[in-house]
Amino acid sequence: TATTTNNDADIQKLRKSLLRLAKRNLKFSYSGGPDKWRVEVPATSAEHFAALMGRPQDVALKTFVKEGAYYSEFANAQTFFQCDGKELVRFFSREGVGICIGEDITVKFKPSTMDLIVSGYGEIAM
Repeated sequence: TATTTNNDADIQKLRKSLLRLAKRNLKFSYSGGPDKWRVEVPATSAEHFAALMGRPQDVALKTFVKEGAYYSEFANAQTFFQCDGKELVRFFSREGVGICIGEDITVKFKPSTMDLIVSGYGEIAM
């Protein structure tokens, strides 16, 4: 249907934007190693959260685990962002190295405020 196709296109745009924001947040900590990163997206619907997690039919979020105010899920970065490993790297030419988004990320959704939080860690990539 047209609604599903439009929603799929919206989800793909959201994934791309989340990846771009996550890569922008990749940086080095004061100790010199890669720092943790976090992206917050306000006004995200439960439908978008379910679709991002690969369960678009579960709009009521019944198959998700709720911890306190948040639904929290772990995901593989390549699967979540639907890209290959090369697209997960931000290269810093001045330092001569890159930081790659770590394999495991955390995706949280707070239905009361409709906040989506995606967070993870970085790894050195040559």
